[in-house]
Amino acid sequence: MKAKALIFIPLLFLTLFLSACSIKVGGSSSTAVNPNDGGFWKSVNKGTLWTQKSLVANVSGRPISFGSFDLYSIARDPADRNTLYIGAINEGMLYTYDAGESWQRVGILGKIIPRAIAVDPENHCNVYVAVNNRLNKSTDCTRTWAQVYYDTDLNVTVNGLAINPSNAKEIFIATSRGDILRSGDGGGSWSAVERLKNIKLVKLYIAPQNSKVMFAASETKGIYRSTNGGATWETLAKNLKDFKDASGFKALAFGQSGSSTVFLVTKYGLLKSENLGDTWSKIELLTPDAKAVINAFAANPKNEQELYYVTNTTFYKSIDGGKAWTTKKLPSSRAGWFLDVDPVDGNILYLGVRGLQK
Repeated sequence: MKAKALIFIPLLFLTLFLSACSIKVGGSSSTAVNPNDGGFWKSVNKGTLWTQKSLVANVSGRPISFGSFDLYSIARDPADRNTLYIGAINEGMLYTYDAGESWQRVGILGKIIPRAIAVDPENHCNVYVAVNNRLNKSTDCTRTWAQVYYDTDLNVTVNGLAINPSNAKEIFIATSRGDILRSGDGGGSWSAVERLKNIKLVKLYIAPQNSKVMFAASETKGIYRSTNGGATWETLAKNLKDFKDASGFKALAFGQSGSSTVFLVTKYGLLKSENLGDTWSKIELLTPDAKAVINAFAANPKNEQELYYVTNTTFYKSIDGGKAWTTKKLPSSRAGWFLDVDPVDGNILYLGVRGLQK
């Protein structure tokens, strides 16, 4: 039976939670019109209709909402599709064991920004979260935490986090200084495998099709790839030279199991590779490339012809690999910030939203 984390929600937290009427992002007020239409959203019909799923259990037995929160990150338990973890801006981490129907808050972490979250594919109680200049690890389903990496430069942030699906003890992190670090013992010790000087890394990915293939992303310097499990890295600038502004990274996603497909969203637009990044082709968008500010992208892991992306205002869907798109206004007055497709039932989509700064 899956172990469940204990619920401890202090009364002081309840008072603060219930009294919240607005949110702050980096010290500035959110531009969201509706203070309660944030948080987490779920669709069971491929985005046709969305329902807000932002209820947190509390000691009184009456759930309360985190619908005022701005969300930042999401991670899934690889062994349990119904277990999700989300990070909220300056509000910490929450998790659900029932696909978003109810949530619990990881109160012990405090009001942090979880920049990246990952779950051990072999032991669901091993959870990692990147916070500021450190990486924290729980071995008891979020009840307690230990710091397993700490950067002495307080201005550095740990932004990328990935666990090797073929070896759960192998952990990689990427920092805003351009370092890619590896641990072979679940965070006990670390070594630098790459130092990309003056390149702020924001994301790190391991290809599910081939765990030897990894991608590290910079918002302004493009994509870097390793084909030998992180031992060496190379820029993909030459592979993407035919696409203007392809160095402006936005999002990356993988195709269905068994394929070598990678989708890449840049300031240029939406690109597709069928050979894990060797060559790329353009997928036409409904709006002009220069006008398409894509915040998040997802592909159905069972059918990579089903593609989704979100902007600040709109949800886009294609069922034919990008040949045609349909649009729908987002269910929130906030910007779409992450998308996730259920790995078993492609009808189920998850959406996280956040208010953007003025």
